[in-house]
Amino acid sequence: MLSPLSLLALRVHLHSRYTPCVNPSHSRINALSYQLDFVNYALRKLYDEGALRLLLADDVGLGKTIMTGLLIKELMLRGLARRVLIVTPRFLTFQWRRELAEKFDIHCIEKDPGADCVVVSVDYLKRHEKQYLEEEWDLAVFDEAHNLTVGARGPTQRYSSAEAVASKARNVLLLSATPHHGKRHDFVARLRLLDPSVDEGTLRAAVKRLVVRRLREDVKEEAGIPERYVGPPVVVEPTEEERRLYAEVIRYVKYYYDAARQTKGRRRRALGLVAVVFQKRASSSIAAIKKTVERRIQALQQMKAGLLKPTYDVKTEREALEHVVADINAIDRELEQLRRLKQLAESVKIDSKYQKLLELLEIHKDSKVIIFTQYRDTMYYLAERLAESRGVVTLHGGMAEEERKAAEDKFRRSGKILVATDAASEGLNLQVANVLINYDLPWNPSRLDQRIGRVHRYGQTKPVFVYNMLVADTIDGRVYQILLQKIEEIKKTLGKVFDYLGNAATEKEFLKIVEAALAGRSPEEEVDKLLRQRAIALKDLEELLTSDRIKIEADPRCADAVTDDELKTLILNTLVALDSRSYEERDGCIKVKYLPRELGKFCRGRCLTEAAGFGGQCPERITVEHPLAKAVVEYHMSQLPGAVEVEVEKPCFADGTLWILKGEAKLALPTPAGEREYSLAKVTAYFKPGNTPCGAEGEVPLSILNIAMEVNKTNQAPPPPSDVVEEIREELEKKAKRICQKLLDTIFTETSRKLQELEKKRGLSPTEREELKRKILAEQSLWTQQIDRACQPHIATETALTAFYRPLGYLMLGVEWATNIINQGKEGEEIVIRQEEAERCHVLDLRDKPLAGIDLISICPDEVRLIEVKTVTSLNSQIHIQPIEWETMCAKRLEQLRKIPDRRVIDAVALARTLKHHTYLYVVDLHHGLLRKYKNPCDALAPHIQQYIRTQTKYVIPYTDFVKLISPTTEVKLKQ
Repeated sequence: MLSPLSLLALRVHLHSRYTPCVNPSHSRINALSYQLDFVNYALRKLYDEGALRLLLADDVGLGKTIMTGLLIKELMLRGLARRVLIVTPRFLTFQWRRELAEKFDIHCIEKDPGADCVVVSVDYLKRHEKQYLEEEWDLAVFDEAHNLTVGARGPTQRYSSAEAVASKARNVLLLSATPHHGKRHDFVARLRLLDPSVDEGTLRAAVKRLVVRRLREDVKEEAGIPERYVGPPVVVEPTEEERRLYAEVIRYVKYYYDAARQTKGRRRRALGLVAVVFQKRASSSIAAIKKTVERRIQALQQMKAGLLKPTYDVKTEREALEHVVADINAIDRELEQLRRLKQLAESVKIDSKYQKLLELLEIHKDSKVIIFTQYRDTMYYLAERLAESRGVVTLHGGMAEEERKAAEDKFRRSGKILVATDAASEGLNLQVANVLINYDLPWNPSRLDQRIGRVHRYGQTKPVFVYNMLVADTIDGRVYQILLQKIEEIKKTLGKVFDYLGNAATEKEFLKIVEAALAGRSPEEEVDKLLRQRAIALKDLEELLTSDRIKIEADPRCADAVTDDELKTLILNTLVALDSRSYEERDGCIKVKYLPRELGKFCRGRCLTEAAGFGGQCPERITVEHPLAKAVVEYHMSQLPGAVEVEVEKPCFADGTLWILKGEAKLALPTPAGEREYSLAKVTAYFKPGNTPCGAEGEVPLSILNIAMEVNKTNQAPPPPSDVVEEIREELEKKAKRICQKLLDTIFTETSRKLQELEKKRGLSPTEREELKRKILAEQSLWTQQIDRACQPHIATETALTAFYRPLGYLMLGVEWATNIINQGKEGEEIVIRQEEAERCHVLDLRDKPLAGIDLISICPDEVRLIEVKTVTSLNSQIHIQPIEWETMCAKRLEQLRKIPDRRVIDAVALARTLKHHTYLYVVDLHHGLLRKYKNPCDALAPHIQQYIRTQTKYVIPYTDFVKLISPTTEVKLKQ
C-alpha cells in the first residue's frame, strides 16, 4: 500500500509550481480575497503571457503595498523574480522597506543597485539612471506612478528614467490610485511604460488588458473600511490683532510677488518662493509666521553685514528665506517692514485657530486624534500647548527611522494626540486613530488625500472624521474655501469625479490662483474655469476606467489551493511515519530535532526548526516553499509510481480514470533589450468516469487527488485521451503566438513613431529623408524576420500520474462488496435530499465537487445548512471523515466554498454569511431506519477526533464509538 500523503504531496507540488494560486501564509498578514484575487490574476498573466505588465489603480487604502508584497514574495519563492527594483517618492522609501521586511520577510536595501531587492526614490533614480540600467531587473515597481508625467513640452526626467528602466525590466507594475488626473495624453504615456504600442486610438483596448482598478464600493463589505466624514471647512474668524497681522503679511507677500513678476528665470522663481513661504506659514500658525519673520530678519542682517551672500539659485523654502532678497539696496526698508510684522505677531494674545482646535478635540475627547501640519514650528507649538493636559506624541521628517518607529508605537499604546508633519506622516499606517485634523492645508491638494489615506484605509475599524481648518483673512484660505465649495457643487451634477482633491488642482495650478488673487483678479472665476474643464476630462476618463478596466474573475484552480492545515497534515504525518521521535510539538509550534534518514537527501537549506508553525503564531512559518516542506514533497514524489489505484468513499468518483497531464513551452525571443526567455506551462486533471451516479467527463480540480482513502501501485497505465493532450499543446502554442505578436506590435508601433518623427524633422533633403526612412523600415524588417524565426516554441507534454478510482473496500473485499457500499451511500444521500425538500428547503447538490467538504447546501426558511452525509448499515459500520470534511464541520471552509466556480454555490455562501448558518453531519442509519442530524458536530467530536486518525489522512470512527461520543440534535424515522 502507498500512503495517500503521496497524492497530497503531488497536489502541493503542482499547485505551487503550475498554478497562479497564492498561499497567503507566506506573509504575516491576513490577506483579503480581493487582494489575493489581484495577485492570482497577476501570476496568471505571467504564466499565460510570459510577462507581467500591469497598472494597479485601486482606491487609496485598499492595500496596494500589501498586494505588491504578496506578489513579490510569490515571484521570489517560485523562482520567477530574483532581482526587484521598487521606485517610490522619497518620503515612501522608509515605508516600503519597513512593510516588506515586517510583513513578508523581504529585506530590501535602499539605493544599492547591486542588491537583489532595492528601494530607491524616483528622484535618486533620475540622477543615477545609468547605474540601474546596467542591472537586470526581473520586476520593476513604480509606486505613485501618477508622478511619472508627460507634459506639453515632453516627458519629465522622472518619466524618462522610468521609461528606460521599464523597457529593460522583464515585469513591470505601476501603482496609483489617481492614474490620470484628467489628462488623456498623460494617461496614455503612463500606459506606454507597460506597452509602448499604446496610443490614443488603442487606449480603451489597453485599459482592458493593462489596468486593474477596484473602488471602495466594490470591496466595501470585505475590506470592512468604514465611512469617512469630511465636513465643511472649519473657518476660523481671526481677532482684530490677527487681522492686522495677516494684512501686513499680505502686503509683504505682494511686495515679493510684484518683484517676481518684473523679472524672469531663476530670479523670478526665487522671489516667488519667498512670497509663498510667508503666505503658507502665516496660514499655518501665529507661531510659524513669528519664527519665520525672526529667521528672515536674522538672514537680512547677515546679508547687510556681508556674512551671507545673496543668491537666486535656491531650491528649498529655507534657502529662499536665508539667501534671497528682492533689492539688496532696500534691505533697511525691508527690515523695517519685518520688524513691524514681528511686533504685530507678538501683540496677538488670543490664538483663534488654536481655540477652534480645542473645540474639535473636546468633541472627540474619547478618540485618538492626528493633527497634521506642514511645519515643525507649528508642530512644536501645538505639542507644547497641548502637552499640559493630554498624551501628545510628535513626528517629523528629521527623525531617524528608529525614532519614528518609537513615536508611532508610543502613540498606538498610550498617546491620545499625534502632531505630525507631512514629511513624517508619509508611509505611516495610522489606522489606530479615526479623527484627522488638518491644522493647515498644503497647496498641493493631493497631500490632503495622502493625509486622509494614513487613517482611512484597510485595517480601519471606526468611522473616520476629517476636519480642514482655514483662516478667513488669508489668501490661500480663501482659495481653498472656494475650491472645496465648487467641488461640492460639481459633485451634485457630475458625481464623485473629485473624490481625490489631487485631481482638482496641482500645486502649480493652486499657486497660479493665489497669484491671480494677489493681482486683484477673482479667485472664484479662476477656480471655476479650472474645475469645469477638469471635471469633464476626469469624468470621461473615469467612465473609461470603470467600464473597461480588467474584470478579475476568480480562478477556479485557486478554489482548492493547499491550506495550512493540509500542509501540516502532510509534513507531520510524514515525520510520524518515518520517525516519530524526530520532532516534538509544543504550544502549537514544532521543533524538528533531526531529519529522518529518508528525508535527508532531499533537504536543501535549513530543514531543522526550533519553533515553527503553519500559521502566524510561531516565530518561524512553514509554507510550501520552506526547505522542510520541499524535502517532504520531493520524498513523496520519489515514492509515487506513474500509475495507482485509488479507493474513495464518494459515489460520484468511485469509478473512473484520472490523468494528471503537464505541458510546458519554452521560447527565446530577440528584443531590443537582448534575448528574452519565456516559459509557459499548463497542468490539467482530466477525469473519465465509469459507472457513477453523477459527474461528466472533463477537467476536474486537483483536489480530486485528496479524496483518496487508500492508494495502491498498479502497472496499468492507459494513455490519456489524445484530444486532451492536443488541446494542451494547442493552448500553449496560442499563448506563444500571442507573445510573439505582442512583440511584433511593439516593433511596428516603434517604427511608426520613428517615421512620424522623421516627417516632422526639418533641414533634410529628399534624398536624406528617403535614406533614413529606408533604414527605419529595414530595421523593422530585420526584427520581424528574427522574431518569426524564433517563434517556434518547444512544447513537451507528459502524464504525471494515471489513477484508477475505485469504491472504498475494492482492493481488499472485491468489486461486488465495494459497489454495494457505494450504492448504500448513494441511497442515504437521496434520502437526505428528499427529507430536506419535505422541510421546504432548497437543496444544492455538491457531491460532484471534491473540494467542497460537504455533500449538500440546504437553504431553509430559518437557516442555511451545510450538510455532510454518512450512511451506516449496522453497528459494525464505520464513519469515515476526510480532513476536508472535518475542516468544514468545524466551520473553517466557508471562504473556500465561496471560491467554487458555481454561481449557485457562491450565492448560497453569500446568503449563509448574512443568515444564521450551521454545519450538520447527517447519519442515515439504514439498520434502525433513522436519520440522525448532528448540528455543529465539531463541538462534541473535537476532543476525541485525533485518536481515530488512520492512514495519516482520514479519521475512521467505529459507529459504536460514534453514538457514544455525540448525541443527535434531531432524529427522523425513515419511511419504509
